[in-house]
Amino acid sequence: MGCHVKAAEYKKGTMKLFEKFRTSVALATTHYKELQENKIIRLSALWSLLFAVISILILVIVFQRLPPVVPLWFSRPWGEERLAHPLWLFVLPGGALLWIAATVEFCLRFTKEHLVFSQILFLSTAFVSLLSLATTAMIVWIIL
Repeated sequence: MGCHVKAAEYKKGTMKLFEKFRTSVALATTHYKELQENKIIRLSALWSLLFAVISILILVIVFQRLPPVVPLWFSRPWGEERLAHPLWLFVLPGGALLWIAATVEFCLRFTKEHLVFSQILFLSTAFVSLLSLATTAMIVWIIL
């Protein structure tokens, strides 16, 4: 009988955890919809995602034509230290996508009451994504 009680308590605890998760997802969705009502945030988020997707598409399209090593680490001294495997180029759009996700998460958790700060954060995210696209395009253009 003790086993059944523990199983019932475990199930009850799991259901509470699932319910909390579902509630937090619903709340986050509501806050995200509120953020998307703002034109600056909506357009910045759209452009950020678009720039990141274009960067990934560029890399996927030209990946087979890339040489075994590509210039990537421009802060290092001239020579072989600047070169990296072509897969490292995916760090640029991956970083942009990570930045987008961090911005959305941060705005949902902390800045929903501070609309101006959220707008500035989303605009800076669009700028970071644009820089990622420009860097990716320039590296590919230099190589090919």
